[in-house]
Amino acid sequence: MGYTEHAGFSRPDFLADQSSAERTSGRQIAWDEVSDDFIGTDGKKALPSGTPVAPAADGRRIIEAPDAGTGAYGLLEGPAHEDEDAAPLSGYGVIIGGVVYEQLVPGITAGIKTALGDRFFFEQYADSRTAAEES
Repeated sequence: MGYTEHAGFSRPDFLADQSSAERTSGRQIAWDEVSDDFIGTDGKKALPSGTPVAPAADGRRIIEAPDAGTGAYGLLEGPAHEDEDAAPLSGYGVIIGGVVYEQLVPGITAGIKTALGDRFFFEQYADSRTAAEES
């Protein structure tokens, strides 16, 4: 009996409209400046997909944006893990504009939304599927 292989493309959950996304080239993360609030059970820091980001002190790398939104300019496109072997040398993708689901952006605050400005349009997320449709 044969088998079927399926290769699918995914998009970040927080992204409401893939075609609306504007991206930068990759950015490295300044893990030494990322808050200890992001330390996982393995003792390493991890930033989830959609985390609002701001420039690090050196101006080249990025860190999570502060709650006040100071310097926030985009959303981390995918998850990032400290000391990850497969971490790209070119950096992690950052979405700098588009239509996103507000409730699916981790740590979003009014200050961050203000800092992101009119480059982002925030939709309200609602899952209207019933339990019967999911099975």
